[in-house]
Amino acid sequence: MANLIPPSAKKQVCVEYWVRVVSVWLFLVGTGLLVVAALNLPVYILIQSQLGTYTDKFNEANNQNSAFEKIESEIVESNEIAELLSGDRQTVSFVGLLKEFDVLASDAIDVTSFSFARDGTIIGTIHISGKAADRQSLVAFSEAIENHTLFESAEIPLSNLAKDRDIPFTITVIPRTSIE
Repeated sequence: MANLIPPSAKKQVCVEYWVRVVSVWLFLVGTGLLVVAALNLPVYILIQSQLGTYTDKFNEANNQNSAFEKIESEIVESNEIAELLSGDRQTVSFVGLLKEFDVLASDAIDVTSFSFARDGTIIGTIHISGKAADRQSLVAFSEAIENHTLFESAEIPLSNLAKDRDIPFTITVIPRTSIE
């Protein structure tokens, strides 16, 4: 078989052949991408509309939540004011508190000092210092304080119970009711 195409023309035909092959493949790939984009367009529109809807609902729920939190804080404040106004709260003066400790202390207990730690306007803790004749009277005094309706607890440090007679003590008392 005789080759009638000169070598320079053969190169030109080869280059033109490959240019046409590449352009056809690029056209096919472009067409495929265009078809994929056209098929994904409805999905994109649907997702964007749902995102807008969910964003609106989230903002609405967020606004309702902040309104509920505001109302809740107002209700809590109203309840506190109502509690103050109702007079159901039991308040005891300092003098009344000292009288209660005097009643609870037996003859074997000699109270020398009181100190009150305030938490705002309410007494948080009470420290009672003094001297007890013996261990049993100190424990009895502590239990009497704990059993009283005004007090939550009375803590005696263990070091105060080390001696048997003439015991110096400091009791930390936590009140049960608000004392002003």
